[in-house]
Amino acid sequence: MAKVAGVGLVVTVWITLLKGRTPEFSLALLVAFTALALGTIVGPLREVVETFGRLNRAAGGSAMYIEVILKSVAIAYVAGFAAQLSRDAGQQSVAMTVETVGKVAVLASALPVFVALLDALWRLLPAVG
Repeated sequence: MAKVAGVGLVVTVWITLLKGRTPEFSLALLVAFTALALGTIVGPLREVVETFGRLNRAAGGSAMYIEVILKSVAIAYVAGFAAQLSRDAGQQSVAMTVETVGKVAVLASALPVFVALLDALWRLLPAVG
């Protein structure tokens, strides 16, 4: 983490210096840094996913819930990353659209959990009528 933070500060200074003269190079530098930084978290992310899986199996829960959580987090990160890149490129409208689509996608991915919760509640409530 410390290396990524240090390199991130250096890249930030470079981008700030280059943005006025060569904005396309500064954007390319930002994308390259982000891709490399994200590459450093692949191992730890795999560990997180495996730990969630073990916890889920130990609790005897449905894999659906863990999948929804991980899928929602992934959607949020990807949408946030894409929106920020769009903002850095000066495309506010594209950024807002990406964020909106990301939010709807998270909602859609969570829908099975919501339906399962409502189904469980309906089974717990006595029949009305």
